[in-house]
Amino acid sequence: MAVNPKTPGVYIEEIPKFPASIAGVATAVPAFIGYVEKAENNGVGIPFNTPVRITSLLEYQSIFGKANGQMFSIDINDNKNVSPTQRSITVSKSAESVFTMYYNVQMYYSNGGGPCYVVPVGLYDSASVSKASLLAGLTAIAKEDEPTLLLFPDAVSLTAPGERKEVYDAALAQCQKLKDRFTIMDVVHKTNNTVFQDATDFRNAGIGPDNLKYGASYYPFLNTTLGFGINENLVHINSQKVNGDDYSDSAPTIALLNAIENAIQLTQQGFSVAKMQVVNLQKDFISANSSLITTAITAAFDAMNPTLPAPPPPTPQPVVQIVTAITTALTAAKTYVTSGNFFADNNTYATATSPTRAQADAMIASYNQLVSDLASIRSVAYNILNTTPALNDYVIGSLANLKNVNPAVYNSISSQISAYSLQLNPSGAMAGIYARVDNERGVWKAPANVGVRSITGPSINVTNSEQDDLNIDATSGKSINVIRSFTGRGTLVWGARTLAGNDNEWRYINVRRLFNYVEESVQEATMFVVFEPNTANTWQRVKGMIESFLTSLWREGALAGATTKDAFFVNVGLGQTMTAQDILEGRLIVEVGMAAVRPAEFIILQFEHKLQES
Repeated sequence: MAVNPKTPGVYIEEIPKFPASIAGVATAVPAFIGYVEKAENNGVGIPFNTPVRITSLLEYQSIFGKANGQMFSIDINDNKNVSPTQRSITVSKSAESVFTMYYNVQMYYSNGGGPCYVVPVGLYDSASVSKASLLAGLTAIAKEDEPTLLLFPDAVSLTAPGERKEVYDAALAQCQKLKDRFTIMDVVHKTNNTVFQDATDFRNAGIGPDNLKYGASYYPFLNTTLGFGINENLVHINSQKVNGDDYSDSAPTIALLNAIENAIQLTQQGFSVAKMQVVNLQKDFISANSSLITTAITAAFDAMNPTLPAPPPPTPQPVVQIVTAITTALTAAKTYVTSGNFFADNNTYATATSPTRAQADAMIASYNQLVSDLASIRSVAYNILNTTPALNDYVIGSLANLKNVNPAVYNSISSQISAYSLQLNPSGAMAGIYARVDNERGVWKAPANVGVRSITGPSINVTNSEQDDLNIDATSGKSINVIRSFTGRGTLVWGARTLAGNDNEWRYINVRRLFNYVEESVQEATMFVVFEPNTANTWQRVKGMIESFLTSLWREGALAGATTKDAFFVNVGLGQTMTAQDILEGRLIVEVGMAAVRPAEFIILQFEHKLQES
């Protein structure tokens, strides 16, 4: 507003000469939706389906824990027919966990990732990956504006026909609706299947026909250098033999120790759920999640009261000592759960119409007491185990115990465990590569022909002829990007297409993501125009700021053209983009066109003979 003086004097009026500027939004902020070990920050629980922004793997570990502990079978065989006794230790991997989000976050940061969101949809005590849980997490992340990539690392473990398709289709639909994000998908490699069958299954049953320009798929899985995460309290000696025969009392003692450790772990999982419960004292939240607590308590109770193994006669004294001492402790814990305060505190909280903070604190105290009691039981067992001379020849217990009392055996087992490497779906690594390329070059550079870190190679070596049908599919148009190994060059991302591989407008990932970036940046920057006068002055301000932003992108190489006129246009005005009726109805319409750079996907070198001229 101009100065309107009424008193004699000197007045200063500052005249703005520069148009408002547009600040580019973040381009590679993924949202990882899946299962976690825990969900708490500084001891305070985080409800499921609550998006949490993190900036490092260390922060993830602090809030969400680590990987679901991989189990291993450990067998020891002592040959006492020779002197000194020869000992062989065999370590074999059990079935792998279906929950892989932690490893994918590891790969994200290994490959150049930065800030990201994590949406916890359940804990590792879940029996399996649930489609409904993943969809609930997807709904939750829709409320956040910053994420630009959607990932479902655990979706590869969905086994029911069509469930993975429902999750991916819902993610693409959200991308289409919000127009500010992109979905990275995994094409599941099935054992003993051919490359073509994997691709056919994905195209026919793994993804629908809609919104394909908002997603990209990658194949195959990666052989990583990551080691399996383990819980050293849960990895026990499976058997110990002397000259091929079992020790008479090692098996029942091992069974008993395993039951104790399982009880502790299950109770701690219930503790994690309880802490998430008390974050929100509203009844509807409690009703929706109280079954999780009940399940955890019941499982812990069952494990706390195992059928104690009866050792064969004559009863070995070490087992008698351990069983007698632990039975007393187990009975006390059982009494606390069944007739003490534990169930009472939990039920009071879970069924209260309007729970109070005091009731929540009482439930938390009950969990603390139970975890403490179980830890005491473990201490009693290992104290007897480690101080009984009759057990000197035995290798019994968890890795955590062996680490202190038998380092040589512990080191041998650990070295064999570390020799197992993890085969992982590629989406987490690709999210990191998107972030790395965006930071180093820009969102307009295709995330391809770049190396993949923390791997030894792809799980399948795809040839040129095999990739022909993966990259271009004349029937469905659903392109699948391949990660390939090249002699002397390492493992590279060798594909840059969206799932809409036959679409001339949206064929390439970088084109779709560049438009997402510009659209979101301009939308955020022009919010100040809402309710401004719909006149030529406002139109020129908007046009000037958009042109300035696009000019800077052109100078950085994001737009093709020898001049800005060739690279983009911005049109706005009466008779140009708006009619008089548009203005009467409050519409300010701006047309923006961009010549996005496209990757040189096929390099064709033409050679011919030249006739001798001298």
